[in-house]
Amino acid sequence: MNSPDDILKVGDRVRSHFGEVRIKRMELTDEPNDKYGRRVTETTWAMVDACRVVFDFDNGHWGYSRNIERIS
Repeated sequence: MNSPDDILKVGDRVRSHFGEVRIKRMELTDEPNDKYGRRVTETTWAMVDACRVVFDFDNGHWGYSRNIERIS
């Protein structure tokens, strides 16, 4: 079972190469670094670390898993 700290949800704030952003949408991909996947409302940081998530941010940009970091 995952702890709440291991879960990333739509609406959470993260740090990206665009600065601090809120996740507006996320898709879980079949392969690392794919551009499209199936829409999900939450995922684990393990999937993010495996580069299996694509994000839309509240600033109008999107990014791959490799483009985000947790905000401490």
